[in-house]
Amino acid sequence: MDAYSRDESTGMARDGSDFISWYMYLATARPEAVARVSESLQEVIPGIEHLHLETIGEAKWLEARFKGLKRALPLFQLSDGQRALIVLYTILKAAPALAYSLFMIDEPDNYVSLREIQPWLTELEDLCREGNRQALLISHHPELINRLAKDYGLLFTRPDGGPVRVTKGYPVVDGLTAAETMARGWGDE
Repeated sequence: MDAYSRDESTGMARDGSDFISWYMYLATARPEAVARVSESLQEVIPGIEHLHLETIGEAKWLEARFKGLKRALPLFQLSDGQRALIVLYTILKAAPALAYSLFMIDEPDNYVSLREIQPWLTELEDLCREGNRQALLISHHPELINRLAKDYGLLFTRPDGGPVRVTKGYPVVDGLTAAETMARGWGDE
């Protein structure tokens, strides 16, 4: 993730490197979404008050203000998990106002605990259900697999090296969860 930005961007790069450029756009074009991001972050990141764009010469960087700290912390000084939560909640809160497709192909649960990702996942699930939207998440986290596989999971297989086959749901062996079935490789049979 870039430490600062000189220009706004209406979308975020696939790797999230220009997140600050996209956040700058949202702060101008969708201030209500930015306000919702701050409210959500207060619930998931202990002590955070809000995010703030600070001008440094011709560029801006994003910083987080925390209760009890005399100075704000630039985004690059936050932990990987805190940055991940900021990006995830910004995507979630901006989604209703923007026409984007969401593909999370680099495990959205990396760097954050299950306790931190579960509220986000629940909100994403509600957003998709209520707003006729869809999201694609790829994860190896057993809790996410167990939660999503039954109702939303798709299994991709390539029998004998042929074309990829897609089936709805994930096979579960009696007495095992979807994650345990996957870990044992029994879903491929």
